[in-house]
Amino acid sequence: MNRKDDPDGAEIERCWGKSTVLFAARSGHYEMVRWLCENTLEEEEKGQGTYDDIIEHALNIGDDDLVKFMLPPGKCVLDYAEDCPRVEVIELMLACGYLHRDAKAAMKAIAHLAGSGEYLELMQQIAQLHSPLREDCSKWIHISSNYWVWWWYAASGNACTRGGLAPVQWLIEHPIGIGMCELIKYYRKSSDLIRDAAWHGHWNIVQYLCQQKITEDYNGPLQYAISNGQLECVEILIQQFVHEERQPMFSPIELAAKYGRLEVVRFLDNCKPQAPLADQRHPDIFARQACAAAVKQVFRSGPLRVASWLRTHFPELSPVDINDVEDTSRVDEFEMLLFLDAHCPQRIDRVFAEDVRRFILEHGVSWKKPIDHMFNWLKAKGATEDTSQTN
Repeated sequence: MNRKDDPDGAEIERCWGKSTVLFAARSGHYEMVRWLCENTLEEEEKGQGTYDDIIEHALNIGDDDLVKFMLPPGKCVLDYAEDCPRVEVIELMLACGYLHRDAKAAMKAIAHLAGSGEYLELMQQIAQLHSPLREDCSKWIHISSNYWVWWWYAASGNACTRGGLAPVQWLIEHPIGIGMCELIKYYRKSSDLIRDAAWHGHWNIVQYLCQQKITEDYNGPLQYAISNGQLECVEILIQQFVHEERQPMFSPIELAAKYGRLEVVRFLDNCKPQAPLADQRHPDIFARQACAAAVKQVFRSGPLRVASWLRTHFPELSPVDINDVEDTSRVDEFEMLLFLDAHCPQRIDRVFAEDVRRFILEHGVSWKKPIDHMFNWLKAKGATEDTSQTN
């Protein structure tokens, strides 16, 4: 808390400080940050480390003028740059010898650059500053036991997420990367890299990592690829299971139907494995019966195009009793109600109408969109209570 005289001579009490300024900075209100600093930051406060977090944040988002204004006497911008992801700042740290003196900062810089999907030459230049390693990679016993392997793992994850194949190849095949891969296999985290790439649809990285055999567990990556509708990644991962003559620990086609990924459902339905007798080896992937539970879920919660396709291609699996579906949402889309009424009219009775009405009221669906037409329709189907109003 500070005091400052106003122009009329009155003493004004101020009760804001570091937390207020930092909140404004993180919220993107940079003019507010500047005003607060100009009106609250005394010169003697600059050397107390009070605003270090704010200086670092301002440097990270590129407000260099604010950084200069807040910089304490005797301090350099690079004193706050260790965690800065900006390429120009990393290049400045390299030119000034900062990354040569501080190996941890060098590893962090590589991780930041990997997240851009570019700047491979700059990453290699920074790594060369500390090559060969003074430590024996074979003695690393845990991913977090050494900042080299920890930040290399972070860099690999960033590159897989961003989608830069060349950085991923360099990181994995580097001596540090080889040691890292052995560790993540041991601690069963090796599928994380493929999972990150599969979620974002970077099929070329998924393919490369499969070829490198960095993991034996493709279940997580396949789940992520299916749930996010990344068809090319699904194709690669399914072939990996077929090639290794293994089965997923879940039903891929059921998961695809659950998430409404029609393109993936079509692929899995049409997919014919090349390996002999693969249908018998992989019943959970290729058997049509795997869709039974998913059909019920999709009939209840949509989306409509998937429900329509499944009914056409799996007529024998159309649900006999929609109300026996467990762990699925109740119908809250009017188009699905009309679809069910058209194709399963025997199930649209008073019990069903009351169940849907109760779900809508209890879960506040009516707050999100107008649904009076749904309530009127349900009432016509037997819902006895007044459903035109919600509590």
